Amino acid sequence: MPLVLPEVDRIQLDDVKFYVVTEDNIEAVLAELREKNYDPVIFGVTDDGYEMMSVNMAKILQLVQQQKAIIIAYGEYYDKQNEAVEENNESAKSQKEAASSLQEEGGGISTNESLLKRLLPW
Repeated sequence: MPLVLPEVDRIQLDDVKFYVVTEDNIEAVLAELREKNYDPVIFGVTDDGYEMMSVNMAKILQLVQQQKAIIIAYGEYYDKQNEAVEENNESAKSQKEAASSLQEEGGGISTNESLLKRLLPW
């Protein structure tokens, strides 16, 4: 029985609009926010802080891609293991059936004989 792993949800992110606020345009930005019925509140970061956020997002993306590769590798490993187990079970079943068939025909060693008698026939 193959291992069934659930599909991962795909994320749909909403667009975020950024306003670049400077000393020269702060009044115009606040007026635009008021016109659009937004609260005239600004959450800001420095230019260095924005760069760090971008680097952090790239690191997160890299980690997610690594985890995805690991999950795929585990899935392939378990699929191969399941195939090997199934093949082994089929082989053992075939060997057992062949041994039973041979025994029914009178060939081979009877399972009623002791191991010692089979090894030392005298």
